[in-house]
Amino acid sequence: MLAMTEAIRLLEGRPREFYCDACLAAALGIARPVVQDVVAGLVGRTDFRRVIERCDRCTRVTVAVGFVPPVKCAQCAWPIGDHDSFVADAGDLMHYHCWRILESSARLPS
Repeated sequence: MLAMTEAIRLLEGRPREFYCDACLAAALGIARPVVQDVVAGLVGRTDFRRVIERCDRCTRVTVAVGFVPPVKCAQCAWPIGDHDSFVADAGDLMHYHCWRILESSARLPS
């Protein structure tokens, strides 16, 4: 579906910017019912979110969709999931278990 590809390209080019259905339809030049189908497909992916947010185009607070790249662990480089335990250490985000391994290694004698 061409509209889906165009929406992905638009939103991935503007990470963490959110668009309401009306503004996304206008930006893509397609009808709103088509955008609703596109958005339904996008939110099934792990890197797109549909949340109540301020639309970055019209500034209304409404339900909007945006591309949110996954946060990766500074230790293992795997994505940190929404339900994963994590630690912020010196500005880096790490899975809790990766941080525990790092901390344990630091305590071992050289």
